[in-house]
Amino acid sequence: MKWFLNFSIGKKLTISFSALMIIVLGVFSFSVVQFARLNDVTNEITSDSLPTISKMGDVRTDMVHLRKYELAYLMADKPEQKAARLKSSESALTRIEGNLAEVGKLSTSDEEQRTLQNIRTALNAYLETRNHAFELDQKGTQKEAIAFTIDAGLAASNKMSEAADELIAFNHKQTEQLTQESKRTYASSRNLVIGLGAAAAFFGIAVSLFVTRIIARPLRAMQIAAEKLAAGDTGQKITHESKDEVGSLAQSLRQVIDYNRTIAAACEALGRGDVTVNVEPKSDQDLLAKNFSHAVSAIRDTIREMAEGSANLAAASEELSATSSQMSANAEETAAQSGAVSSAAEEISANVQTVVSGAEQMSASSQSGGQRRQGCHCSQPESRQTEREQPGDWPGHQGNYLHRRTDSLARSKRHH
Repeated sequence: MKWFLNFSIGKKLTISFSALMIIVLGVFSFSVVQFARLNDVTNEITSDSLPTISKMGDVRTDMVHLRKYELAYLMADKPEQKAARLKSSESALTRIEGNLAEVGKLSTSDEEQRTLQNIRTALNAYLETRNHAFELDQKGTQKEAIAFTIDAGLAASNKMSEAADELIAFNHKQTEQLTQESKRTYASSRNLVIGLGAAAAFFGIAVSLFVTRIIARPLRAMQIAAEKLAAGDTGQKITHESKDEVGSLAQSLRQVIDYNRTIAAACEALGRGDVTVNVEPKSDQDLLAKNFSHAVSAIRDTIREMAEGSANLAAASEELSATSSQMSANAEETAAQSGAVSSAAEEISANVQTVVSGAEQMSASSQSGGQRRQGCHCSQPESRQTEREQPGDWPGHQGNYLHRRTDSLARSKRHH
């Protein structure tokens, strides 16, 4: 069945349904033939046998009426009665001849034609006896005419009735034969149609299951593989191979799986730090591969920039370390100078206290000298000059010292 699997789905369905249609058409053709046979039998019964039986029944009825009207004619006394009975008798005779003509058209077998000829012969014999009886009646021998009609006319009428019964019996027998044949045809047709219908149904079901299986089974496997692939499982494998649409779909899905494996392997390598990995785009519309390549290029550029930044940061760190060392040395020197300034400030503070104490002493000495000048008016000018000069010389020396110390501290601050 490899040749069948390589057909396209359309051809598979076409072949399957064509075979099924051939079987169905075979069953239909056989049914039509059998129905035609049944129709032929039915037509033969309805258009030949039954009409013949019906017409011959009418002939027998009209023969009875003919005999009745004949006797009534012979027994009538009045002319008008005879005329009415004669007219009725002629009407019955006309119907008999018309029915026999119809039966002659329907009779197709030699047996029917022979029996029909016997009926006509018997009818002609009967008409001869009737005419003879009518002649006897016209001669005035009514009783002789009635007796002749009863004897000779009855015998001729019975012969015609026997021939009619023979034809009716023949058609009854033929009808029964045709009925049995139609029953046999119906039974055989029914059995064959049922058998062929069952075979067609079985074949159709088998073909449907087979075609459905060879189409749906690989599609189901590919559906499961596609669902797992959509969930990220790239370890799928498609084994179906054929030259139809399903085989083409399987090949395309295998290419998709291979493509996803390539992308997954590239991502895994990139996760390990391999930025040299590259994925070639399958086409101009392969946005995934293009964007992956762009992302890898961007990562390479970022790493390059980070390396350059790290180098610059290392240089800046070294420069900052040197600056920090220099600042530490300057801080130590500043601390030392701050200690000197603090000592000088303490010394200045002590000198200021000394100056304050001296000023207080000078103030006390000035007050004491005034009191002495008020008590002793005989003090000499020389002694007053000596008193004025001594307090003034000490503060002057202290002021010069403070001025020199302050200038030294100022120069030291300007230097730093």
